[in-house]
Amino acid sequence: MNKYSTVVDILKYRACTDPEREVYRFYANAAKYVDSVTYKKLMMQSGALAAVIVAEGLNVNPILLICKSQKNFILSLFAVMLAGAVAIPATVSRRKAVNDRLTLIVDDANPSAAIIDFDSDDRFDFQGKFPKLRSLDIRKFGEADNRSTDLDACAQRKVDGSSVAILQYTSGSTGEPKGVMVTHGNILHNCEAIEQAMELGTQSIGLVALPLFHDMGLIGGVFSTIFSNFSTGFIPPAEFVQYPERWLQIISRERVTVSGGPNFMYEHAASSIQETDIEGISLSSWRTAFSGAEPICRKSIRRFIQRFSRYGFEAGSFYPCYGLAEATLFVTGRQCGSGLGEEVSVNPESVNCGRPRNGTEVVIVDSSTLEVLPEGAIGEIIVSGSSVALGYRNSSGQIGDTFGQVLLGQRNGDCDRYVRTGDLGFKLDGDLYICGREKDVIIFNGRNYFPDDIERVIDGSHPAIRKFSVVAFGIQAQGRERVVVVLEIERGWLKSEAALAELRGQVRSSIGTNFDFGLHDIIFLKPGELPRTSSGKKRRQECRRKYLNRTLTEPVHAR
Repeated sequence: MNKYSTVVDILKYRACTDPEREVYRFYANAAKYVDSVTYKKLMMQSGALAAVIVAEGLNVNPILLICKSQKNFILSLFAVMLAGAVAIPATVSRRKAVNDRLTLIVDDANPSAAIIDFDSDDRFDFQGKFPKLRSLDIRKFGEADNRSTDLDACAQRKVDGSSVAILQYTSGSTGEPKGVMVTHGNILHNCEAIEQAMELGTQSIGLVALPLFHDMGLIGGVFSTIFSNFSTGFIPPAEFVQYPERWLQIISRERVTVSGGPNFMYEHAASSIQETDIEGISLSSWRTAFSGAEPICRKSIRRFIQRFSRYGFEAGSFYPCYGLAEATLFVTGRQCGSGLGEEVSVNPESVNCGRPRNGTEVVIVDSSTLEVLPEGAIGEIIVSGSSVALGYRNSSGQIGDTFGQVLLGQRNGDCDRYVRTGDLGFKLDGDLYICGREKDVIIFNGRNYFPDDIERVIDGSHPAIRKFSVVAFGIQAQGRERVVVVLEIERGWLKSEAALAELRGQVRSSIGTNFDFGLHDIIFLKPGELPRTSSGKKRRQECRRKYLNRTLTEPVHAR
């Protein structure tokens, strides 16, 4: 059991016992070292802003964090916590969907202020959109090392392990985003589970190329670092997308031991990095290459391993894991060094995501009865333990369906909170395998098909199809379930009616070869038109809704 009650306790302890230790490093622009933060600097700069938050009485309601800079985001995060307030990680962009999501968050959370680091005309007219919301520009408090800040005076509100630390808004891949109330105790418990599972310690060196306003970058990157007392570097996610080789270059140069992200990162690196950009690198230090947040594709990971084994990447370093915001982050993970794992007959495409740690429990149930299912049976994944969050903010009508206290068929009495994940999976020999989202399952002739399996067959089968831009879903037509596929195509193919007709035939052929059903319809979209969450996940249900409402617009030659 950890010895801290809150995240602030950890920061104060580290700042007192190891003030000059470099905890966070920041890279940008050709992966060059830009800046770093020691525990002392983190405490002083965050404390200066925390004092302002308290002095202006802004810590009574949650506070939005909307920073372009990763450093500013982290400083703002700890400032809010030092002030005893609740942090809401968020983002803005030029994409209308992302900013519409921010409006939903503001309406739901009723924040007292927002911490920003940009001018309104940079990317978003913040003041024009939220004229009544107080904004603090952290750039005005960026050089506070020499300020005298009474940090204890900031703690005017009583905060302990049961206090909400962050409102983590879900990405909304199957619905509108909901604010998960994650406590300080949840965070500490989850960080301890991550430490146990990934064997982290003071000698670990991390690297994060993920958005910090989502749980994997926030819990697995920012909070795990100070909990386990090691150093972590950060690359802007947009820079990784444009220059994926920089991820591997830094891993090699800094001898990084733990780094990773969604399946997309491994596929993107394996398919996009040029040999000339990684000459002389060594990935031999990389002992934990974690992957989660979206379904893991065996083909993608095998391609990555094959491509980079010559640079010292060990197959056993690949680390499949499973988690969700409602359980803070981490739920299960493989044993370090075990690698991808073998295919199993229950569902060959499913990947072994290991087992829970630190007292967390996972059971598989029938989603309609909550009856616990036997080993090898596919059902809904339910998670219980001290990492499970309190519930959703302002969503009392949904809490009873998602969060609970006593799991039917399990022990009564002092049962931990549990959460219904909505994910389908099964267990073999104590290990968890993930199949997909329950809402997305397609039933054809009495058989269940997972959209991920259908999408993998199509994705990459033709150069006209954009990577990771295929969505499959079921609809009712002529009295039975039918399958529809929607996909984005590269711009260079939009003007050729003959090429698109050939592509349509190729997609139908691929499905007919691999499945015992045909496609009811195929919709081609221009790049960027597929419905996605703020983190880039595909929104299948939103895509399905738009298809049924006839609001998906195909290029002229695709019709």
